[in-house]
Amino acid sequence: MKMAEIAVAIVDLNGCLIPDKGVKATNYFQGLEELSGLIEAANSGSYPKIAFCTGRERAFVRGFSQVVGYPDFYSIVESGYGLFNPATEEFVANPNLTEEMIKEFKLVCNEAIPLLLEKYPMLRRYVGNEIAEALDLIDGGQITIDDCFKTARILLAKPIARRLIYLTNTTQALDITPAVVNKETGMELFYRETGIDPKKTVGIGDSKGDLPMFKKVHFVGCPSGATQECKEAVRARDGHVSLFDHVQGCLDVIYHFMKA
Repeated sequence: MKMAEIAVAIVDLNGCLIPDKGVKATNYFQGLEELSGLIEAANSGSYPKIAFCTGRERAFVRGFSQVVGYPDFYSIVESGYGLFNPATEEFVANPNLTEEMIKEFKLVCNEAIPLLLEKYPMLRRYVGNEIAEALDLIDGGQITIDDCFKTARILLAKPIARRLIYLTNTTQALDITPAVVNKETGMELFYRETGIDPKKTVGIGDSKGDLPMFKKVHFVGCPSGATQECKEAVRARDGHVSLFDHVQGCLDVIYHFMKA
């Protein structure tokens, strides 16, 4: 494989490139410095583009970019709510999402989320997103995010069936978005706005929430700390499961597919 065949690497952030709270990442700061060098090279045109695909909002991507450098390219924010270029501050909202959809989505969430928080006090409602909802698991003890996901599917069965919401989870959070918003539709918008050839993309994720993104990229990979479900999806696509965690694992995947 030659480097010219890859135009962009699209990387999930929380739990994938960035460790979750309380999780130790190997050689993390050295990896961030290395990633910063790749972003600088990408911005100069001497390396394929680096983009993020995250469930978090524009401000989160902007803040992380202050650490590693500002990729001058669109990233997918809030699991497909829109595209955001942290270097130019340009934002493109997902055109499939109407005001009526947003209104119905917020009504459903404002009814259901308090019930989930009552049942699982170890969940915390993330307050940064503009549209998407995220419930972070804080010291769940014997409770796993998969337990919370199963309960949420039951509680939200009607709005899911009516295609009002889309529910998925990462290793440490429940993600709830309007039904037309997920990382798959985010990738579709990404291709429309950038003109990137899907056959020249590599996607890097770590959990169930990244599987929709995997559907829309040509090559896939994951760090060592990815869920078993994610690793199986990567292997099924002849992708690369790194032996390294977090940023070092993401860099390893990028280098694996960039090899001359």
